[in-house]
Amino acid sequence: MKTGVVDVGGGLRGVYTAGVFDYCLDQDIRFDLGIGVSAGSANVASYIAR
Repeated sequence: MKTGVVDVGGGLRGVYTAGVFDYCLDQDIRFDLGIGVSAGSANVASYIAR
């Protein structure tokens, strides 16, 4: 099964989801697809670049 993640933009929500992505990296949780808008696109790009 493939998994994906969608990250929204919008100020402080971007800071919160950055922490969620950090947790996912720490736990070796991987996604096959990432979609982000505004700050979310930067978070997804950072996660993919790991």
